[in-house]
Amino acid sequence: YCYSGGCWNHNFYFYESTTEDKLWIVPWDYDHAFEFDDIHKVAGVPSWAEAEPDCERLYQLEGIESRAPSCDNLIKWTQSEYWNEYTAKTNELIQGSLNSNRFLERIEELTDFLDDAVKNDPKWDHTKWLEEGIVTLKEDRAQIIQNVQSEIASN
Repeated sequence: YCYSGGCWNHNFYFYESTTEDKLWIVPWDYDHAFEFDDIHKVAGVPSWAEAEPDCERLYQLEGIESRAPSCDNLIKWTQSEYWNEYTAKTNELIQGSLNSNRFLERIEELTDFLDDAVKNDPKWDHTKWLEEGIVTLKEDRAQIIQNVQSEIASN
């Protein structure tokens, strides 16, 4: 996202180890992790896998400006250096975990684990969480797989 003349990454943080030569990307906002939302459809922002030839171009949706993800140097480097590994691991995920009954079982396990906490949290609407979150995730699994496969094929 871009504000006040600067742009930065969104939905993840970097963690650099103080004892090893390692850098991790720590994602947050996982409820949108596999979503292909308005920022792509309405504002026309390319997916992270698509190269953007003009990194000065800003896309706008609801007053928020954004640059294409591939304009970020780390994402651009990851695309060029690790695309084959990403594709292989993603296909492994699609053919394994996402396509198995274990995926649905794990959703049920985590739903059961979180259910009381969500019910008792005054900031959460339990019914909405179940219907718009859990049920939607189960129902949208096939679309999620199709979207991810399209991302891989587009590059």
